[in-house]
Amino acid sequence: MGDWTSRVVHLLNDQHLGVVTAATSLITTLAQKNPEEFKTSVSLAVSRLSRIVTSASTDLQDYTYYFVPAPWLSVKLLRLLQCYPPPEDPAVRGRLTECLETILNKAQEPPKSKKVQHSNAKNAVLFEAISLIIHHDSEPNLLVRACNQLGQFLQHRETNLRYLALESMCTLASSEFSHEAVKTHIETVINALKTERDVSVRQRAVDLLYAMCDRSNAQQIVAEMLNYLETADYSIREEIVLKVAILAEKYAVDYTWYVDTILNLIRIAGDYVSEEVWYRVIQIVINRDDVQGYAAKTVFEALQAPACHENLVKVGGYILGEFGNLIAGDPRSSPLIQFNLLHSKFHLCSVPTRALLLSTYIKFVNLFPEIKTTIQDVLRSDSQLKNADVELQQRAVEYLRLSTIASTDILATVLEEMPPFPERESSILAKLKKKKGPGTVTDLEEIKKERNSDMNGSAEPAAVDANAVRTPSPSEDLLGLGAAPVTNAAPPPFAPGNLLVDVFADSPSAIAPLAPGSDDNFARFVCKNNGVLFENQLLQIGLKSEFRQNLVDGGAQVQQVVNIECVSDFMEAPILNIQFSPKQEVQNIFKAKHPMDAEITKAKIIGFGSALLEEVDPNPANFVGAGIIHTKTTQIGCLLRLEPNLQAQIILYTLDQIKHASFCCFKLVKEQLAKRESISRELLSADSVEAVVITRGAKVIVVDKTVGINAGLDWGEILVGTANEDVLPYGVDVVFWK
Repeated sequence: MGDWTSRVVHLLNDQHLGVVTAATSLITTLAQKNPEEFKTSVSLAVSRLSRIVTSASTDLQDYTYYFVPAPWLSVKLLRLLQCYPPPEDPAVRGRLTECLETILNKAQEPPKSKKVQHSNAKNAVLFEAISLIIHHDSEPNLLVRACNQLGQFLQHRETNLRYLALESMCTLASSEFSHEAVKTHIETVINALKTERDVSVRQRAVDLLYAMCDRSNAQQIVAEMLNYLETADYSIREEIVLKVAILAEKYAVDYTWYVDTILNLIRIAGDYVSEEVWYRVIQIVINRDDVQGYAAKTVFEALQAPACHENLVKVGGYILGEFGNLIAGDPRSSPLIQFNLLHSKFHLCSVPTRALLLSTYIKFVNLFPEIKTTIQDVLRSDSQLKNADVELQQRAVEYLRLSTIASTDILATVLEEMPPFPERESSILAKLKKKKGPGTVTDLEEIKKERNSDMNGSAEPAAVDANAVRTPSPSEDLLGLGAAPVTNAAPPPFAPGNLLVDVFADSPSAIAPLAPGSDDNFARFVCKNNGVLFENQLLQIGLKSEFRQNLVDGGAQVQQVVNIECVSDFMEAPILNIQFSPKQEVQNIFKAKHPMDAEITKAKIIGFGSALLEEVDPNPANFVGAGIIHTKTTQIGCLLRLEPNLQAQIILYTLDQIKHASFCCFKLVKEQLAKRESISRELLSADSVEAVVITRGAKVIVVDKTVGINAGLDWGEILVGTANEDVLPYGVDVVFWK
């Protein structure tokens, strides 16, 4: 880019601040794409910023806004500097530090005007300067000063300032220089969580508490989050649950506290506790011998509540099935009491939870032989062996058989205690990152790893991905928590004669071509929303369509996302064809292939989804329709007109669309209007005819030729439309050859 780049960069020294403002915007955009090309702009930007910051309001009268000199140019220059790391030149770096200190000092000065415009301009420069300080993360003094300045805004009467202060402090909490300074404002942030009216500000307060948490304040922050969770907005409850679960695990000194926290979490917000959370507490309990007895006792006590959330039943079923023997010595939690407690929740649970409880019961057979008969009676009951759900029925049958024929040694081997899970990255943290999206406070976990060298993650095993643990043998994991995702094996090739294999195979077969006649069935759905798509001796496939509006504001941009997956290696690059036509009107003349009946034509236009407009066209023989095609990304308004010429048996078809023409729409309407040609009696009587379609209004009946003759139906009567109403109650209006 050479000379051109140099000329643009040196516009930052132009005497006219309007030129400098425009040049700064241009350079910032270009620097984001080619930072090396515009690296020389850093020193010029610092020089220009220094002159603005140190000038009096009278020096830049034409560009002073409510006593703030050139605020918008200052903001643009600060944003440009955020495209680069701290300057390497000590002189430039020192000058920039002086500029930032001056901006922070001016923020402490009494306002020169009570107008809101003055405070807005002043705060705009201040927050952009703080963003640059956070971006550089190299000056401890500036970081602490920025944190203290933001702390003053936490109790400001302006909601926007409180929001921005919380958001900026979330980022400051990740810096080793300012983390301790951020922690000093914990009481203010907790108070904001309790008293703030704006839900978005409360959400930022939750983010800041999560970001400032470490081992010294983890229990306090988790307790405050749990208290807030009881009254939190439903839109952020799942996020709070994930954050509490992550903090409780990461900073747990005593894992009994962790167990109590997660069980309390399930009690308060069970509906928002995802599988990753309760999977994780089970994995931690299994991996830590010192907490297994406490977990069994605590979950047993929690299950005695009159109303328990289903997630608590899942946790209780799994932990008692593995470690119920550790509390069985207490008469208050004897084996029979444990079983009766779990079974009292059985009928209230969903099918997956019932399946888990059945697995717990068979585990009890191994742990507590004295209640084997009681459990067998439950498994033998009709409600289990004849259960409508195949999974529950199969488990009951197999577990009953296992408990009957297996010896004590075999049961002990098959139903042995689950081995420890391998340690991997937390799936809860991954879920939180996915929910929040990239570039949010959750990404600060990576930044904080080195600073938090004393947290449990370094001394204790890392979190486990519940969906990626090793696959134990079926005898080890009857509850299915350790099962790894099953990779899809290549499906067997489709064999037309192997119907049983194709219908009942575990893995989907290769897609077979449409059966003969299916294309015709598919075409019918252009003008109807439901019906039979395919049918043979074994299978009938019905289709029902629902359409919803997708509203897009005028002038807005829409986005079409295309997901592309590489399923195998390839030699030639794939091609994506994108077609667009700016043409708004499509017109065509075609010959009618059946008698132009007005009622049938109206029915087809309405069936296609258009509204028929009466008395719009001056010619009463013409048909006018209007409708809207709703797609995922846009709406297409359509106007159509049919001008039939009865003498020449031709139709002039015009489709006018408000936004852009859809040739697909045009083609489908034309095909529907032109298909099904008139068939003579001789052709219908031919040996090749197998069935006819008889319609009367919206009713349709398909009559097989042989069936019709066997029913005493005269074929000739069908052809001329005089069938006996008793034999064919639908009557005969139109005969189509199938």
